[in-house]
Amino acid sequence: MVSASDGASATVDSMQQAATILTGSLKSSAPAPAGEPTPTKQELKTLTDGVKLEASKIGIMWAGSQPSPAEAQSLFAALEHRHSQLFTLLCRAGYGGGPTLLQSLQSVAVPVTEACTHIVKYVASIKIIPEGQAAKQVAKVWAACDTASTACLDNKTAIGRRLLHISRSVKDNIRELQEVSVESQACSHIGGTHNVSDDANSEVDLDFQADAMSPIELEVAESSMPLLQVVLDVFKLLIRILLTEDIVSEASTLDDWESLLFHAKGLADVSNDLGAALIAPQDASEVTSAADSLNTGCELIFDEVPDHLKDGHAEAIESLIARLADAHTGIHDRISADVSGLTISC
Repeated sequence: MVSASDGASATVDSMQQAATILTGSLKSSAPAPAGEPTPTKQELKTLTDGVKLEASKIGIMWAGSQPSPAEAQSLFAALEHRHSQLFTLLCRAGYGGGPTLLQSLQSVAVPVTEACTHIVKYVASIKIIPEGQAAKQVAKVWAACDTASTACLDNKTAIGRRLLHISRSVKDNIRELQEVSVESQACSHIGGTHNVSDDANSEVDLDFQADAMSPIELEVAESSMPLLQVVLDVFKLLIRILLTEDIVSEASTLDDWESLLFHAKGLADVSNDLGAALIAPQDASEVTSAADSLNTGCELIFDEVPDHLKDGHAEAIESLIARLADAHTGIHDRISADVSGLTISC
């Protein structure tokens, strides 16, 4: 008779092998076999729920007295089967996938395998499991499966989700800069030197406290807001254009969107650089450099948008180009005036 420990080892090996196969499949990005059905969100939800169910059974059985070796083997095999089904679906989702989709699928698959193999190894290695510990292992499987149940199953969704994520980072950057500006204005009315902080968020912010901006630094920060808003609106436009696409599957179209996403990520990073440069004490060269990089990044994105994607959005793009030029000129004019008066460091 196979012991529970032997059954656990075989199950762990099988699940790790399934993970290795998935990784190889995602790296190859092979086209879908003829007649291969496209995975659906409902299928994904059903399979992740199945993994959660089998993990729960293991947690229940080991919460009390240990099951027999035969019962243990049956429970391990059921979990491995559900895990295999889920990974087969993720392989199907990766057919013809671009880098963004494949990275997304891999990121949700790894935690599922780690949680499933860990619960099997845990229950098989301990004769008497402390109260509540089995439930904790089950909870880890549930958390991984809940994340996997929201996985992107196509290129369009994966790219759109990344664009939305980075646009939120720019929006947060604008909000935080506005909050610092408001706090600085309040400090200037009180008089003296103050730190700008939010006590409710001090632990999250690692106790970071920004110096209050001087009146001139406030003007520079305010002159930068239009440029950051243009960046945010560029991301919003890209998302709107993406939504008009039926399916991002043709090689040329997919390459276009992967390139746009690449430049968008860089633009989001530079917007963070500008936000950091605007925190007091400001340095004129750092602010100018970040503003110039944002301007160049936006121009690159406008150039990268293929003609066939501009249909129906030409007016919006032209408006953004004009606003970009005005915003870039505005911050340069503001900094030039301040530097000539020796009002901020340079």
